[in-house]
Amino acid sequence: MKETQLIGKLLPTHPDIYPILEEVRIKYKIPPISPNDDSLKTFVKYELGIDWNSVYLFILEKIKDSDLLPEKTTKLYKFLKKSPNVQDDPEFEKVSKEFKDNIITLVDLFLKQFEPIITSIDKYFEDITKHCLIFLLTGEALEVPQDWFSRVEVMSDYVDDKIIFVMASKVSNPEDVMETFKSKYQETFGKYRPTFTEKQIDTADFLRMKWEGKSVSYLLEEEDLRTGKDYQYNKSNRQSPATRRRHAKMRQKLHRLQKNLYELLK
Repeated sequence: MKETQLIGKLLPTHPDIYPILEEVRIKYKIPPISPNDDSLKTFVKYELGIDWNSVYLFILEKIKDSDLLPEKTTKLYKFLKKSPNVQDDPEFEKVSKEFKDNIITLVDLFLKQFEPIITSIDKYFEDITKHCLIFLLTGEALEVPQDWFSRVEVMSDYVDDKIIFVMASKVSNPEDVMETFKSKYQETFGKYRPTFTEKQIDTADFLRMKWEGKSVSYLLEEEDLRTGKDYQYNKSNRQSPATRRRHAKMRQKLHRLQKNLYELLK
């Protein structure tokens, strides 16, 4: 994706990142490096005696304290990272055990829905830090990750059924996002997916009636009412070949629709 390459090349001069890189250069005495100067790369990496793990952690903390994220997102992130615990509140001891259990469950569900967001933000900070470290070591500004701008992820909801969620920003290419989604969908749920026709949508009414306990004869009468036919199911024609064929056709339609539904929802 050309957008990720373009932004990657310019990232070191981002107004919230450039001052951090300058501070690191001064603190650890790291000279600017040209991507084509292999001898200087080797000198900086191995001969200056720099603890690059310390550099990484220093940059990471600075990135987390920067204004890269919107203010509201930053506040929510910091709040959730503290893992708020309602049991720490003295007032919590005054309520019944049943109420406590319910509140704890509710808070756990609340926090769980934000887990993907927190994970994404953590990874975002780590990716920027790695990008900065590589730039300091090599002078190369690499492509930024695709998932900064769009993500297609599989997660489980509260009843352990797999679901796929898609996030996309204005920078995302919608065609690329859709291709990724299709690939992830097939990987998760398989390539086969039953399709439904307009006739099957109409048949859904009859399937519902069958589930309500209506007989096939009743369904055929209802079908005739909808199509304007005057066919009557009296005793003389219920056992006729034409009627039996219509019974069989209705059962077949209901069976096919029910099978497709099972394949879709199993």
